[in-house]
Amino acid sequence: MSPTALMKTCDRLNGKNYRSWKVQMMLHLKDAKLWDVVKVTQVTTGTRDEVEKWTIRSEEAGVKIMLCINAELLDLVEGEEHGFKVWMKLKDYYEATNMPNQRFFQQKLYSLRYDSFPGMEEYLLAALQIKNDLAATGFKVEDSDLCGIVMNGLPREFNTLVTTLEQYYSGETKLTMALLQPKLTHEAMKIESQSKGRTQALGAQVKPKWGKKERDMKTVKCYNCQQMGHFASKCKEQRRERGSSANTMKKEKKENVVSFMATTKALASDGNTSGTDQNDWYIDSGASRHLTCNRDWMTEVETLSKPIEIYLADNSVLVAKEQGTVLYHSVGTSSNLVMRIEKVLYVENMGKSLFSVSQAASKGVTTKFNSNGCYLEKDGELVGKGISQNGIFKLMFSKHEDKATAALAATDKGFLWHQRLGHLGEASMKKMIQNKMVNGLNIHTCSIDFCGKCAIGKLAKSKFPKGGHRQTKPLDIIHMDLCGPMEVPTPSNYRYFMVLVDDSTRYTHVCLLKRKEEAFEEFKLFKVRAENFLSGKIKAIQSDGGGEFISNEFIRYCAENGIQRRITNAHTPEQNGVAERMNRTLMETARTMLHAKELPKTLWGTAINTACYIRNRCPTSKLNDKTPYEAWTKLKPDISHFKVYGSEAWVHIEKVNRQKWDPKAKRCRFIGYGTVTKGYLFVPWDSPSGPIITSRNATFNECGMSENEEPNVVESDSDSEVDLTDEETEADDTDTVTNYFSEDSVDDEQEPRAPEEVEVLNEPTLRRSGRIAREPAPEIAAYIATTNDEPITYKDAIVGEDAKMWKIAMGEELKSLSDNGTWVETSLPKGRKAIGCKWVFKIKRDDSGNAIRYKARLVAKGYNQKEGIDYGEIFAPVAKYKTIRMLLGIAAKHSLTLGQLDVKTAFLNGILQEEIYMELPPGYTAKAVGAVCKLVKSLYGLKQSPMEWNSVLDIFLLGIGFKPTAADACLYSRTNAKGLVLLAVHVDDIVISASTKELEVEAKNQLMAKFEMTDLGELNWFLGMKITRNTKTGAIYLDQTQYILKTLEKFKMLDAKPAATPISEHPENSESTEKVDVPYREAVGCLMYAMIGTRPDIAYAVSVASRYLENPEMKHWVLVKRIFRYLKGTSNLSLMYQKGNLGLMVYSDADWAGDHKDRKSTTGFCFTMAGAAVVWLNKKQPCVSLSTTEAEYIALCAATQEAIWLKSLATSMGINISKVTIMEDNQGCIALAKNTGNHGRTKHIDIKYHFIRDQVKAQNVELVYCPTTEMTADILTKPLDRVKFERFRSQLGLVAKNDSASGSIEICAKSFLPLPSPSPSKLPSTLLPINSEPMTKALVTTN
Repeated sequence: MSPTALMKTCDRLNGKNYRSWKVQMMLHLKDAKLWDVVKVTQVTTGTRDEVEKWTIRSEEAGVKIMLCINAELLDLVEGEEHGFKVWMKLKDYYEATNMPNQRFFQQKLYSLRYDSFPGMEEYLLAALQIKNDLAATGFKVEDSDLCGIVMNGLPREFNTLVTTLEQYYSGETKLTMALLQPKLTHEAMKIESQSKGRTQALGAQVKPKWGKKERDMKTVKCYNCQQMGHFASKCKEQRRERGSSANTMKKEKKENVVSFMATTKALASDGNTSGTDQNDWYIDSGASRHLTCNRDWMTEVETLSKPIEIYLADNSVLVAKEQGTVLYHSVGTSSNLVMRIEKVLYVENMGKSLFSVSQAASKGVTTKFNSNGCYLEKDGELVGKGISQNGIFKLMFSKHEDKATAALAATDKGFLWHQRLGHLGEASMKKMIQNKMVNGLNIHTCSIDFCGKCAIGKLAKSKFPKGGHRQTKPLDIIHMDLCGPMEVPTPSNYRYFMVLVDDSTRYTHVCLLKRKEEAFEEFKLFKVRAENFLSGKIKAIQSDGGGEFISNEFIRYCAENGIQRRITNAHTPEQNGVAERMNRTLMETARTMLHAKELPKTLWGTAINTACYIRNRCPTSKLNDKTPYEAWTKLKPDISHFKVYGSEAWVHIEKVNRQKWDPKAKRCRFIGYGTVTKGYLFVPWDSPSGPIITSRNATFNECGMSENEEPNVVESDSDSEVDLTDEETEADDTDTVTNYFSEDSVDDEQEPRAPEEVEVLNEPTLRRSGRIAREPAPEIAAYIATTNDEPITYKDAIVGEDAKMWKIAMGEELKSLSDNGTWVETSLPKGRKAIGCKWVFKIKRDDSGNAIRYKARLVAKGYNQKEGIDYGEIFAPVAKYKTIRMLLGIAAKHSLTLGQLDVKTAFLNGILQEEIYMELPPGYTAKAVGAVCKLVKSLYGLKQSPMEWNSVLDIFLLGIGFKPTAADACLYSRTNAKGLVLLAVHVDDIVISASTKELEVEAKNQLMAKFEMTDLGELNWFLGMKITRNTKTGAIYLDQTQYILKTLEKFKMLDAKPAATPISEHPENSESTEKVDVPYREAVGCLMYAMIGTRPDIAYAVSVASRYLENPEMKHWVLVKRIFRYLKGTSNLSLMYQKGNLGLMVYSDADWAGDHKDRKSTTGFCFTMAGAAVVWLNKKQPCVSLSTTEAEYIALCAATQEAIWLKSLATSMGINISKVTIMEDNQGCIALAKNTGNHGRTKHIDIKYHFIRDQVKAQNVELVYCPTTEMTADILTKPLDRVKFERFRSQLGLVAKNDSASGSIEICAKSFLPLPSPSPSKLPSTLLPINSEPMTKALVTTN
């Protein structure tokens, strides 16, 4: 479609039609096959032609979008060319969510009335329009709720229809606007026709008055124009003359005359003008000056030297004697600016204020009108908004207040205290005020018209009839009930809460529970505290028949303590009404507070505790003039420290926890009140499920600001340092028991957390540790919260949604333990202590993340073992990563098979030498009471279990002809006439490689006959690495793509822009010293795991990043993020081991004085086998080198040590390497290695580094000069440009791969062209050994 045709068929974006324009534009882009480039940020992978093609299409989409935008709005997308960026700029501008907009449209929706509109169609369209406006701000109005609001705004003529609809749709069937609209339209037409019929009928019956005759107008003469047919009062000529005289008067008094299009009827005060009307501003496009009738709005008022006459459209005249400046906030926009209107005339006898369009235009303000309203814009920013009312436009202005934002100015203190008190009802608030039931409530009246959040959180059915008798003494009856399980647990894994309500005082105690069984222990704790506090005894408790309340131990405990039990009948919760109602009250209060601030459900625990804290200090209908708190403690509560739950707060950071230039406050959310400690409870603003912070020094912003706005801190009725003192100290400072329990224990007012999760900002750091504890990063907390779907405890497993699978897994484990004879049941000998045990649950997944096996492992609590008694030597070796890679290289080069075995319950095969007793496993039924398990064989968790398993396996493998290699104790080989078998062991994972498939199967059968194992077939997944073999070429690929993608997701880097190289320059080149609080250590650890496994290309970058784990700065975090960005673009790289004549290649290099701080050098070397890296190293040298030769010599020594080890490993695998050739790019280093004489510049070199001379002399290694431009190890020692980096990366054997349809692997060269490793026939003539022998003799030979 041509641009001209597109502009004709698609409406232009004019700033008011965004939603309809968006739909049209989306359809046009889809029709033009361009929508796919608008949805994607940028394409950087692929061939150059693909990237260029994408860029052209993206720019074409951007042009099409901008062609459909009005010229005055093009500033919004200035500088953008790509379709995605243009689209997102417009989306961010028009779909921004903000709280003032939401509040305005909510009030507008709830105040909608049918009488304000000319007809039903306009009324319904207005409701739908407001719903759409709310949706644009992020607030969704359900269709059924909108129907209720619409029916609520109808007059009484519609009562019959409304009642019928409410009764019919009261069940499961929901009323929708699609059903309601035709019914209301039909009813409105019916009512209108009936009304007309009645009027006509009445008109027919009315008779003219007696003797009164209608006058014939043809005989009437006008005394003004001398024409027949009308009276002088209705003469048009008279009006024209008056208008003309008025115009003449205005011309004569031009300097002191102001004209307006409004009429006297619209503007003049009738003497009963309300304050609300005086605050209203209306737009007048014909006005020449701004005009106000409310002097309170004006500042900088001055008296005019000559009064100004104001002529209205109906020729009436008003007089202005003063002018001044008006400051206002615009309601309904995202702007926080204070707008200034200068030279506003003050006219006393007017009921409304007028805004002059021409005056605004002279100040650069553009006024735009449409059917929905009007908009004021300045410099591209929306600074005002108006709505249409009866044909005129009313601006939504609010007066600027010096000490509050516009949002808070619109909210009186009564509504603020309504929120602070957990959305307490108006009647209860008035009772608190009138009876002075609390201290600190600094308001004298209260009027809550409507609170939408209360409707969301508290709407309920009719109440049950009241009845029953209430006790007069505390502790006579305690009502109990338990609520849960909740659909989401708290961060501390609580799923239930229990309420205990005293019948006399209505004082409520809340405790959070992880399991129902904990109710009994919590009751016992409550009983001790309550009885000690009140010096009395609990006489009776009333509860339902839940299992947690009628257990044998609970009944026995009550009988022993003389407590009467009152159990309600089944399915009659009304009999336990006190506790049930309190449950509902707390739930409604907590739900309302969470929804009011749009907080996650995981905070329900703190919300319940806060709700209980508030309700104990609020009036109840059962007490006349006291709160439950006062009835319980005999002290009047002080609530001056109350704040709005979930509001923004800036928490002070003490000096000991920050440096001089660090910020002094931290942005948090308020979530409750401290009890054991004096202070407020907070959570980090960006991580509501993060650690709880306790502090008494905070500044609050309770005005409900949007998260996207900059903070405008308001000291809400408090100083910056809030002193929270215990109310009990007024009575008795020495009564510590009273002081603790009367403020509600930590169990009922604060959600408990593990000690390390609570951060106390106002407490000094303990002397025993100088390290400042850091809270978990939001990314890590979010990752753990969303990915941990495995149960922690036995009880969690048997009640979860996968309980059946976990029970089967535990049964299999116990059967395996029994069949293996792991323990015998016996009694515990005197003087011995049994160690504990627990279940560990793990879901094994495939490379796509799908669950393939549920594993339950019984683990002994080995941390209770004592050295010398329960264990001795515990070391157990495992196969090294480089051994596995070497094995894969040799398997590819010589076409060996690869298989895998998984040992079931490997540690259970070890025979214990020590006598160890263990408690019975959870869920296991003993044969005798008090029995314990005497362990015969090793068990997971015991310190010696790995060593015992390794010992048993080693003995068995020796018995069937395998021999451990000298280079790696966990690599076994067996050679016979049939061929070679290699076996690598890593705990309970075994890799088998053999010359033929028959040898592999034979070895597997021997192992499976002895141990319980699972044959996993061909090797494809080992130690988090994916192994894939190309069935056509025999090449083997090793990658960690899935791990890299999960790591990127974990640190929110999946959408990052890819980088060409992992490091561009050393971070110390930057002068920045800005400190950061980020998950730096976790990120570097994740990168290091990828580097150790399959990614030598990031070895240098990760090595540099790992040097700053203790005190990372912003420049170091930028480096880590760059590595993530590099991995984003290269996540599909694999090490490719090829079949052929590619032998062992070694490269050694050093970066002299590369560290700018201590000037130490960096060692780097790499070994390739079968065309891909098997060993690599990047390490900072331990000493300062005085020259490049010395640095290279130290690196060469390290490479030689590794070469000797690798030569031994290859020999154990049946590969004979006569000598190892090492490529070195420093001639002086090679000469120093061959010359045994002491030189003046090298005599200081440590003797240990001359180890290389002996190896050269023994012809174990041979040194070959390699130009720096061909030195592959350069990638391991220094930052490189993109061209060099990609060339050396390909020489390491890292290639991109794609899965083909046949299941084999194809090379996919997207961002680079892989280069083969140097071969003897292709090496340049300069690559000659020092002894000038032919190159073919100097290279490694393999047999």
